[in-house]
Amino acid sequence: MNEVDMLRNNPLVREKHLANGISSFNFSNKCFFKQAWDNINVKARGLFLDKSDKVVARSYDKFFNIGERPETEMKNLYKNLVFPVCAYEKSNGFLAIISADPFEKDKLFVASKSTNEGDFAGYIRDILDMTLTVAQQAEFAAYLRENVCTAVFECIDPIHDPHIVEYTYPHLVLLDLVSNHFAYSHADYYTLLDVAGHYGLYVKILYKTLANWQEFEDFIELWSGREGIEGFVFEDDCGFMVKFKTPWYKNWKQARGVLQQVWTGRDIETIKNIKNKLAFEPRLMDAIPEFVDMCRKDGRESCPSVIELRNWFEN
Repeated sequence: MNEVDMLRNNPLVREKHLANGISSFNFSNKCFFKQAWDNINVKARGLFLDKSDKVVARSYDKFFNIGERPETEMKNLYKNLVFPVCAYEKSNGFLAIISADPFEKDKLFVASKSTNEGDFAGYIRDILDMTLTVAQQAEFAAYLRENVCTAVFECIDPIHDPHIVEYTYPHLVLLDLVSNHFAYSHADYYTLLDVAGHYGLYVKILYKTLANWQEFEDFIELWSGREGIEGFVFEDDCGFMVKFKTPWYKNWKQARGVLQQVWTGRDIETIKNIKNKLAFEPRLMDAIPEFVDMCRKDGRESCPSVIELRNWFEN
């Protein structure tokens, strides 16, 4: 059984049929919430195939946060990380997958994690059009076709899809150039810098190269007390990747969930584990309902972002 058949037969992988015979493969919610990962469903993360099962575009294999899996617990990272380890700043947006269009020579195939249709793919296209001219897009498509790879970006769209970190304008951040094959491989960082420089793109920031375990531990301890950043992606000398999310980010992500529930009419006191969720700032117990009431009186029809809540609360 080949890898495509294994994907299609995996009960935790969902295949979505798109136009022109293209399918996308993504792991299911059950896989995510039950942490039922294997070496097949980790590949089902923004993977697009044509009708002949050739890779049209692909993202990273799924990788995990520190402590999320046995292999990412600190005791096992201590034993298994191969130094030096690169620490890349993690941008806070959503995944954008861009490759050469398989049907039109000078066009780009643009997709979010699961589809090249719908709102999020549209947001990516809009930002791409603001970033690259038609001629530059054609040149970029030729580069991706010639090098048989996908450009993986973080799409930052503070207008349509604000997250936790505050940004002032929409932009794309080049994360990697991933080979269009089932076996995962990607370009080196200096190639990313060259490509980003040529096209005038933002590129992920190599914040620091960590030489040993002590530097790795010290780095995490330092950033555990910092604000205004989602975290970092670490990649060791053998290509193993693991994520670190700052406590600041995780706390405000919890607050966002509470805000969304209160917006739907839920009494904040009835939300499960509410005191633990807001333990980082107990005053939010009173502040969130007050903020929601204020927004409704101002005629707000959709749930405000947690960024708006945080700015109002802190000011």
